[in-house]
Amino acid sequence: MFGHNRKNSNTGFNLSDDEDEDTFIPISITENSNDKNNNNNNSILINKHQQDEEEEEEEEEDISHRAILLNTINTNSSSNNNNNNDIESLDHHHHFQQHQNLVEVMYRCCFSKVFVKAIALFVGVLGLLLTVILLSVSFASVNNNNNNNPSSNIFSIYPPKLQLPLWVLNLADSNRIKQHVRYLSDDNLQGRLPGSNGEELAVSYIESIFRTSYLEPFGDKGGFRQNVPLYAYRTIPLTEMVFRNIQDGKKMVSLSWKNNVKEFLASTGRQYEQYVNITDVPIVFVGYGIDIKQHGGWNDYEGVDVAGKVVVSLLGFPSDAFGVDTSYTSRWTYKYEEAQRQGALGCIIVHTDESAGYAFSVLENGFVKEQIANDRGVNSTELGLALTSWITKDSASTLAKALGSSLSDWQSMAKAKGFKAIEYPNVGLSLSMEYPSWTFNATNVVAKIPGVVDPDQLIVVMAHHDHLGSYLDTDTNKTIIFNGAMDNASGVGTMLEVATILGHFNKFIHSSTFSEIGPLKSFNRTIVFVSTTAEESGLLGAQHFIKQIMQSLYPLKTPDQVFISSLNFDIVNPLSETKDTVAYGYRLSSPLDTVFKGVCKSEGMEITKDPEPQMNHLFRNDGLAFLRNNITSLTIGIGTKYIGQPENYFLQQYQEYYKQRYHTDLDIFNEAWSFKGAVQQVRLGARLAFYLSSTEADRPPLTKSIY
Repeated sequence: MFGHNRKNSNTGFNLSDDEDEDTFIPISITENSNDKNNNNNNSILINKHQQDEEEEEEEEEDISHRAILLNTINTNSSSNNNNNNDIESLDHHHHFQQHQNLVEVMYRCCFSKVFVKAIALFVGVLGLLLTVILLSVSFASVNNNNNNNPSSNIFSIYPPKLQLPLWVLNLADSNRIKQHVRYLSDDNLQGRLPGSNGEELAVSYIESIFRTSYLEPFGDKGGFRQNVPLYAYRTIPLTEMVFRNIQDGKKMVSLSWKNNVKEFLASTGRQYEQYVNITDVPIVFVGYGIDIKQHGGWNDYEGVDVAGKVVVSLLGFPSDAFGVDTSYTSRWTYKYEEAQRQGALGCIIVHTDESAGYAFSVLENGFVKEQIANDRGVNSTELGLALTSWITKDSASTLAKALGSSLSDWQSMAKAKGFKAIEYPNVGLSLSMEYPSWTFNATNVVAKIPGVVDPDQLIVVMAHHDHLGSYLDTDTNKTIIFNGAMDNASGVGTMLEVATILGHFNKFIHSSTFSEIGPLKSFNRTIVFVSTTAEESGLLGAQHFIKQIMQSLYPLKTPDQVFISSLNFDIVNPLSETKDTVAYGYRLSSPLDTVFKGVCKSEGMEITKDPEPQMNHLFRNDGLAFLRNNITSLTIGIGTKYIGQPENYFLQQYQEYYKQRYHTDLDIFNEAWSFKGAVQQVRLGARLAFYLSSTEADRPPLTKSIY
């Protein structure tokens, strides 16, 4: 495959032993005589076929030729000396003919097909031996370097035989990553909204990289694509959100949704319902809206019946009471899920920049276009919340005050152990919304390196390619594009580079004779590479990927019996190198933590604790879909200690991005990005994925709850 096609030529040597025509060779012999006037030039044509006669006939023919030539010479010469010279010339001619015959035989032999094949075989074997020697020396050097490493104590957990060779890791190329990110975040892709032409361009590009990386398809119908059926709807407010006193009908609070002022946002979990009308529905303040068995049991719904009512919940969780710095219960998705489990009609979440980690404007950008959900089907019996809503901090303060309290009082009460939900039976909520809807298909891109020992055990390496798309700003008549360069073209570019170096390595070890030399160990388990869609809409692509794999291939198993672990890239480091890395999901699995620590030490890096746990990055990426199925997951994030930069450099970059560019049209590609930091993340990811595939150890279990 590394050679080129050789075409037959009409020119060159004809090495056939059979010839159809006689070829004649003219031989001229010139004799010098004392009498120059008597000198004659005699030319004798010798039939080439006569040269090819049997060896026993050659002598008689040569004697005959000599006699003829001698008689001719004697007729024109009177000197015996001249005759002797002529005979001597004939002897020279005879020897010349013998030499010529020998050369011709050697020529035919040397350029015969058998001889050429023999020489080629000899050269090939010699080259093979030299390559084996060089590779053995190289691998011995790698092992010696690893064994001489100051952190060699890690190799009892992360042994050299389970490590990628350094020359494979050194294939990681920042320029390739940069090219991937540049293309995926280009204006031509229009923000990569699921189901759009922009997503199709992204999918085609990702598929092409998978193909050229020698990966096998693992999508639907033997292809690289996995169809993801989705449900979309637009949100059109028909009225304001009004809270009134049910007894006297007086309006207490009215929240507006206008183009320039949005005091609330609303959507619905009810599919295939074009209108949702809520009239004078009672409300209940449920603190953080948590009900879990962990942390000694925490139930904000205890003693209250919220069936048919709308609950108001704070975003976040009581971290001091839980004794942890992050919990899935803090996420908005959990608030809606728990409210639905409790039988509520709807749920309103109070937004603050501190609890959400981003401004309310970020949410507004998500409502500019359609909302997206997994398509449950028109005949589904699942009944979601009629109202899923957000209100601003100021709106919440206004509402709390109208109810005889304050937002700060609500926040203080919610943190206390034994908090009791507060019912407001005399306060009713009214709202009318229109939800025009449709269904469509988006696409995951899925490829694999098949395992040779346990092909049905899967390690997943993933990143999401979707973003927020684009829209027409009616005020300026300009198209606003959410390019999503950091979120998450950067993650896809990094995932593709991991796929590239591992795919080429797998091709190498299976197309060479060196597969058992040094540390060239095969992939025992299957590594699956997934570029997911609809992550921004609630991890929908990742959820569908797990569901589809289980239903189509492993219907009798549970996900934690099939998936070993997942590795995710979501917003990576496009800048310079760091001395450390942050990994979301670290400390949830002691066995996986130990291995990842060894991986980092092999790269001369340390692991830094999440510097901004309140941002809940662990629960804002596709890894959560695996964690919720009892499968370990690590999202390799951006390190905090930039080499050659001041101590606060990371915090400056981090805050600038999340406060000014995250989920806005300012998240664009920067040619100044070096992506050297992304190469570090590629190396970490490739090392970990190869280890998980090659080790004979059991899958790493979750040893800590996400709650």
